[in-house]
Amino acid sequence: MGEIAAMMLSGFYCEQCGCLIDGEETGYPRLCEDCARESKPKRKKTKNENAVIDSKLAEAMGYKQLVENEGYLWEPSTDMSDAWEVSERFGLDSISRNQENGTWTAVFKTNNGLIVQTESTAPLAICKAALKIIEGSKSDE
Repeated sequence: MGEIAAMMLSGFYCEQCGCLIDGEETGYPRLCEDCARESKPKRKKTKNENAVIDSKLAEAMGYKQLVENEGYLWEPSTDMSDAWEVSERFGLDSISRNQENGTWTAVFKTNNGLIVQTESTAPLAICKAALKIIEGSKSDE
C-alpha cells in the first residue's frame, strides 16, 4: 500500500477527499470538517456520470445483484470507503496526490505491467484504473 493510502487509513488525511485534516494521526480513517458537513444519510442512488463506472465495478466484484435488487448504495467512484474495497480487490500499489494541481494518481501492478490513472479525486482514480484492469483481462480472454 502506498504512503498516502496508509495515511488516509491512519486518519492523517480525509478518507473521502484526501485533504490534510489537522496533522494528527488517530489510527483510524476519518472525515475532514467539509466532508463531515456534506455527509448525509445515504439515499437511493441517482444516475450520474459515474454510475456506469460503479455498475461495471459492482458486476466485477459480485455486488451487482446487491446493488440492483436490494437498493444497496455502493458508489466507489465517489465514496472513498467503497473505493478502498476496489483497491483491495485489484491490488492497489500506490495512490498519490499532486500538490501543485490537486490531482490523484492510482497505480496498480499487474502481470501485464503498471496501470496508472490520474483523476481529480482519489476514488475516481482508483476506480478508473480498476476498470482498465477489468477491460484488459476481458480482452486477454
